[in-house]
Amino acid sequence: MNDIPNRTPIDKTAALVTSKGIRYKSPKNIQTAHSEIQPGTVEWTPKRLDADQTGVRVGRLTVIGISVSTLGRWVMRCSCGMYTLRKAKTIKNKANKYDCCETCRELLYLKRKHHYKLTGETKDWSYFF
Repeated sequence: MNDIPNRTPIDKTAALVTSKGIRYKSPKNIQTAHSEIQPGTVEWTPKRLDADQTGVRVGRLTVIGISVSTLGRWVMRCSCGMYTLRKAKTIKNKANKYDCCETCRELLYLKRKHHYKLTGETKDWSYFF
């Protein structure tokens, strides 16, 4: 009975089941306005051309306010805790259901790639979102 934990798995699927899990670590260097610290925001005023977007949720992102440093960009907070900047056009786009920060996007890509490698089937982004 003591030799059972020391046995090697029978096949690849059994190896994945008995392993400690899959860790998705991306070597990608993110070069966009993307940080863990919230950038400065300005309160929305009616004299601006676009409507107030504060509180709007797009995919995993929630609008916090207008950026101080970059004009015409909205500060958005991802559900993972990272902050990123987006244009008002991106927020208003109805087809933009799966928007997220660059870190989450890269992790979703790695998960999708791993799923394809294991099963050979491609899944829509909604499966991993």
